Amino acid sequence: MTQRNQRAEALYKVQKSGFALYDTALFLDTHPHDAEALEAFCEYKKIYDADTAYYEEHYGPLSFPAAENGECWEWYKGPWPWEAEA
Repeated sequence: MTQRNQRAEALYKVQKSGFALYDTALFLDTHPHDAEALEAFCEYKKIYDADTAYYEEHYGPLSFPAAENGECWEWYKGPWPWEAEA
């Protein structure tokens, strides 16, 4: 698998786990005492955090808070997730 394909796959995993996390959060907004949904939310959060950490470690920050490293502003270093690598 090429570097570009690996990056795309890593981003896709972040998107999938993020969707599951936010969809479950929306369900919990209307069903706050659903223990099964809360358990699922916690599991999806672990998966999302792991997927995000992997992507950011290998390909760069996905959000402004992740861009700060104490030495310089890292946000501008590309390519952006939606840009094709040259």
